[in-house]
Amino acid sequence: MSGGPALIEVEGLTKRFELRDPGLFGRSRGAVHALTDVDLRIARGETLAVVGESGCGKSTLAKCLAQLHAPTAGAIRFEGEDIFRAPGPARKAIRRRVQMVFQDPFGSLNPRMTAAEIIAEPLLIHRIGDASERNRRTAETASRVGLRAGDLGRYPHEFSGGQRQRIAIARAAILEPDLIIADEPLSALDVSVQSQILNLFMELRRQSGLTYVFISHDLGAVRHIADRIAVLYSGRIVEAGPAETLFAASRHPYTQSLIEAVPRPGAGKRLQWKTLGGDPPSAIDPPGGCAFHPRCPKVRDICRRERPRPAVQPDSAPGHASACHFAEELNAT
Repeated sequence: MSGGPALIEVEGLTKRFELRDPGLFGRSRGAVHALTDVDLRIARGETLAVVGESGCGKSTLAKCLAQLHAPTAGAIRFEGEDIFRAPGPARKAIRRRVQMVFQDPFGSLNPRMTAAEIIAEPLLIHRIGDASERNRRTAETASRVGLRAGDLGRYPHEFSGGQRQRIAIARAAILEPDLIIADEPLSALDVSVQSQILNLFMELRRQSGLTYVFISHDLGAVRHIADRIAVLYSGRIVEAGPAETLFAASRHPYTQSLIEAVPRPGAGKRLQWKTLGGDPPSAIDPPGGCAFHPRCPKVRDICRRERPRPAVQPDSAPGHASACHFAEELNAT
């Protein structure tokens, strides 16, 4: 699906958070380099998964796409319009078409509002319909995500974690957006509930032709929902391509390490997995060269000196790019 018309184009996206001493005129103490020179293209109707370890920049990318963070540099274009240079009314219109589902379904819901009020709130914010129309759309949307009409008068603390996430998904879906950004929507849920919510995302996509940016550290879940995957490490995309290509023929050592870390049945029917050694690099003082070189089992001198740019290898699948000096030599194990 990546060959279809672009809904979102990200070019050179950089986000830094300045660190300052306390006080009105606090002295700068450097910056957190959350994202650096990120390029992405998201086609209408596809699901792009963004994966990586905690602290790699996934949530910052999600919040930039949702206009919750302004970029330090670069551009994000929605159907060709730069969303951070657009006039106020245009930006508000884009906000209506781009909705977000957060990681913690309890923390993202107002505890003083009923489920019905939470789901209907976006309609009030965007001044859509009268009370009767809002009630009708709330009931219909709740039904689509598997909530019973009799439960809509209850408060968030009266629901299970999976039900709360259904409320959050309904709140995002009620505006009939083009894009839903799901930021680790499964990680706070029990394993038994995760597959239900994953199936719900897929069913809503089939019904409405939604586009998703699905943020996750779980490649096992990502494999079931994603058309394409972008792998983030230390705020940079180190590999991107069709989902099945990355699982079958990844070309970056970090991607290969993530795939090896997916639990799989082993001897005695116990789940076994490999772990990646070392710690992620400092976001305040990132290393030179390839950011992955301190942990890479295949590191060479050039990796310490020069930062590789994502590039398509001659024998790779279309749209498969890897930022590794030795991508041509690497094959998935």
